[in-house]
Amino acid sequence: MGNSSRSYGASPAIMSEWSDVLSGIPQGSILGPVLFIIYINDFESCREDAKIYLFADDARLDNHIKCIVDAEILQSKKDKFTNWAHKWLVKLSTKKCKSMSFHQRQYDTMNNSFTCKIDGVPLEQVESYKDLGVLFDPFLLFDQHISNIVSKAYSMLKLMQRNFRELSRKCSVVLYKTTFGIC
Repeated sequence: MGNSSRSYGASPAIMSEWSDVLSGIPQGSILGPVLFIIYINDFESCREDAKIYLFADDARLDNHIKCIVDAEILQSKKDKFTNWAHKWLVKLSTKKCKSMSFHQRQYDTMNNSFTCKIDGVPLEQVESYKDLGVLFDPFLLFDQHISNIVSKAYSMLKLMQRNFRELSRKCSVVLYKTTFGIC
């Protein structure tokens, strides 16, 4: 079989032609997550001075930056990560990569900023970023995140009021609790 894979159509009786698979992990398979963990196991070698957080196929590199030397250390870790990715034929989507600083309100971003790069491509500096459903801002206040959640809840409540006017109070309470996950 070599580097080949067989995929199925709508039913197991309808199979596609054999085709070469150069890299990757079968999506939807039971072994997929285990193979991915084995595949990235040596990724820890990039971890010396910066913190690396992995979730599924996402990675986040963090470092506390107090001076330009700390920024250079973080960039060197990004370079190490990029070299690891090239070595193992992992394609990085630099368009999806972002850079964000967390700091106190009095922090001078104009004089204390540096450009992060991956593969020589400068990363977009963002003022807010959504990670695992949480919207982060530079001051870690979560005002915008909370505002978005409240806005979505009010929209859903208005939708329920408009479309379920004839429900009894008991059914309305069940619908409300089911929609908003309240016990």
